[in-house]
Amino acid sequence: MTESPNIDQAFQRFLQECREWKGTPHGYHFLMNYLTNPWRWFLNYYVGIEEVRSSSLQLGGAVHDAIHAFYRFGFEYGLRTIHTLLADNEELKSIGEALYMEWVNRSQPAYTVEHVELPLLFRLYNGFPISGRIDRIVRMKSNPDHLFILETKTTGWSIEGTMRKVAIEDQVTLYLLGTPVPIEGVLVEVLYYRKLAKGITTQSTLSSLIYRSPTYLQQYNIMLSGVVDEIYQKICAFEAHPTIENALRLFPRNGQSMSQFGDVYMDLLYTRGFQLDYGDISEFPHIQKSNGKEVWNAFKTMYRHHVLGDEPIDGGTTTAPVSHP
Repeated sequence: MTESPNIDQAFQRFLQECREWKGTPHGYHFLMNYLTNPWRWFLNYYVGIEEVRSSSLQLGGAVHDAIHAFYRFGFEYGLRTIHTLLADNEELKSIGEALYMEWVNRSQPAYTVEHVELPLLFRLYNGFPISGRIDRIVRMKSNPDHLFILETKTTGWSIEGTMRKVAIEDQVTLYLLGTPVPIEGVLVEVLYYRKLAKGITTQSTLSSLIYRSPTYLQQYNIMLSGVVDEIYQKICAFEAHPTIENALRLFPRNGQSMSQFGDVYMDLLYTRGFQLDYGDISEFPHIQKSNGKEVWNAFKTMYRHHVLGDEPIDGGTTTAPVSHP
């Protein structure tokens, strides 16, 4: 636990960081959002709007942040994190508190933590840097000779279904591709809840080991390099002809992962183009402004610097392209 006379001030800064939108041009979500739904990605990163997080995402995010607060500040601050971040929804707050106590009492005693929010940074084959953070690196008390990445998920749906979903996710592959310490693989910690007439019941479970072969990781690196190249090329093509028709051609809508986010805002885009009055967003309470356009511009600068080698960053001197691994 952090020992400091200013622990409350540090905790308040921590809460502010939890509330902030965390978009970066070289992070996991920037690339994965593009692969999942190019149209929503375009609305987020060019138009500068994003969907307000669903209740399940709010719950998962609050529990995630509470666990980090536990390691940085102690048990009580983890509980305060739940109460603060979910203050506007009493039902979610009750579920979040129950899941946090489930984790404190039954799940986290099974392992010792070696690293919390371990920085992840590596380069793709085309030289573009990818960064992020690994939540926790742990040793299982039943198997103390090896290190594991531990990924925590909350669900009110299905423990087995959540484990299967995480096992095939790209985020696990990204962790294994970029981890800076030798690990055996990824374990998934599932915190499950169920609402009953008499209250909330919870359960915690650890998955079996998730692993990717060296060949798979190499192929994934090449694939992700191609995604980065494709994004840059499409950005250039759109900016040469910035029309809504061109945007829809370059960043098609994916019906399977579409939501109200893309549909209700379409009329505004067609009638007013991309010079939106963000006051219009008040008509749609599930939509909010994002800093996505800043990320869009930062991505272009980073690509030109790291891949093309023809643009300095922050006024520095242009360097030659990074050699490919």
